[in-house]
Amino acid sequence: MSNEVAKQEQSRNYFEQYGDSVTPTVIVGKLLKMTKFGEWKAGQEEEDIAIGTRLLVNMNTLKIGWQKWVDNKPSEQKMGYLIDGFTPAKRDELGDDDEAMWDVMPDGQPRDPWQFTNVLIMLDPETDELFTFATGSKGGWGAIGELAKAYGKRVRMAPDEHPLIELQVRSYTHATYGEIRAPKFMIVGWNGLPEALLTIGSGDAGELPPPDEVAVSRNIKVAKPTAPAKPKPAGKKAPPPPPAKGKKNGPGKGVRF
Repeated sequence: MSNEVAKQEQSRNYFEQYGDSVTPTVIVGKLLKMTKFGEWKAGQEEEDIAIGTRLLVNMNTLKIGWQKWVDNKPSEQKMGYLIDGFTPAKRDELGDDDEAMWDVMPDGQPRDPWQFTNVLIMLDPETDELFTFATGSKGGWGAIGELAKAYGKRVRMAPDEHPLIELQVRSYTHATYGEIRAPKFMIVGWNGLPEALLTIGSGDAGELPPPDEVAVSRNIKVAKPTAPAKPKPAGKKAPPPPPAKGKKNGPGKGVRF
């Protein structure tokens, strides 16, 4: 275990971990989000954040799981830190299955009160300003998923390094809503974490934003975290096959086809 990970585990004891799992997630620093127009915004004043802005991501703060919404307000959560091996529940284990009791989206469709959510904390290395990126959308999951895959490979070689990313925008086609702009985190380097990310304090301390207008299917398959596979020991080589029976070709004799 690296010194960095050990230090973070010491700072978050079992009481804090329990509190995190049963209380609504709050925003550390400023809430970072991308609008449906592909614009990056931050904080309660929704200040503009330029595309290409570089942020250092603390992958140890990646929190995953389910957030329940009632009247566009967070009411309950079942979330945990990926680094702790947290495995989210399946949707059919959460209850609230009666769609007649669900909130309704602007297009008239019922919105599942339980939204699968990812939360990740980042820092501007030039200003030490903290941001929380929270998402319940397919595009947001994809952006964090790409980061997680890259970090999972990197951590084997450099466990104390975390991704330095640029805020970018990508797009994909939704069957109902057409072209959807989504977050993209382009990795431009790998850095150790400064003290501001190792000992995180609260900033705006606001609640998570309401779920995205683009509804996400409730049929979400949640993969359990798995440990890297151990290399299999080399086995004995199979003996070469016996020579085929039959007459051998004598010197100078060709093979008939």
